[in-house]
Amino acid sequence: MNNPVYGLIIGNIKGARDPSDPDPDPKWDNGRNNEVEENDTHDLVEGSAVQTRGQVQKEKEKYKTLKVTSITDNFTSVDDMIVAQNEDATLDKYREYANTGVKKFTGQQNVSWFVIEDGLLFRYFQSPKVTQLEMV
Repeated sequence: MNNPVYGLIIGNIKGARDPSDPDPDPKWDNGRNNEVEENDTHDLVEGSAVQTRGQVQKEKEKYKTLKVTSITDNFTSVDDMIVAQNEDATLDKYREYANTGVKKFTGQQNVSWFVIEDGLLFRYFQSPKVTQLEMV
């Protein structure tokens, strides 16, 4: 072979048999699909595996649990939210926008406006770049 794909060719190994002359060993069976019987484990050779420093570091760190605040501790009813919005003086300007129906144009084509629905102050935003989504 002038340009072999691999540096080792089975034919170059002393004692290698020709494909037309298979191993006469009675244990050899072409239909085994490389399965190893329980009593054949003495013929197995252990392989070597290497871990990089990064893999070892990740293995040491384990999975970190995500810190999440408890929802039951921060529960707010709709009535509490209405009272809190009504007491907040910083929202007076936006309540006025909601009562007059003023729409604010921001950017080139963005529109925002405020409405009061069921006693709660909501801000709506519309942009041609964002599809309209309805929150239920």
